[in-house]
Amino acid sequence: ENVRSFSNMSKVAHLQEILHEASQILASSASKKRITEESENSLEDTHHSKDSRENVSSPLAFGMRDTLLVKCRDAIETLHMEIEDEKRARREAETQLYDKEREIAVLSDHLKDRDFSIEKLRADVDRFVME
Repeated sequence: ENVRSFSNMSKVAHLQEILHEASQILASSASKKRITEESENSLEDTHHSKDSRENVSSPLAFGMRDTLLVKCRDAIETLHMEIEDEKRARREAETQLYDKEREIAVLSDHLKDRDFSIEKLRADVDRFVME
């Protein structure tokens, strides 16, 4: 249980790290977008060309976003696999529990039958002794 708790804390810390990195990338991306837009505007004034504006967009910002998206996707996939593993383990535990409950019921019936047999034999012994 402690290992699972530590593992969950580790996962939470990892996700928090990804979210922190994401906020930094988004903040950085916003400032780069502003700088890129300013550059585009100045190039537009100079060249008046749509093609030059398309080439100015920051590949670094898109690369950072792609990296972030890949990290987020990987984290989601990992969590999804862990959830599926937990579901599978739960189904197995429920099956084992059901089997054990059924076994207990059978053993309980056997015990009741033996108790009844013992009581019957005692009654027979008592009757035999009384005669």
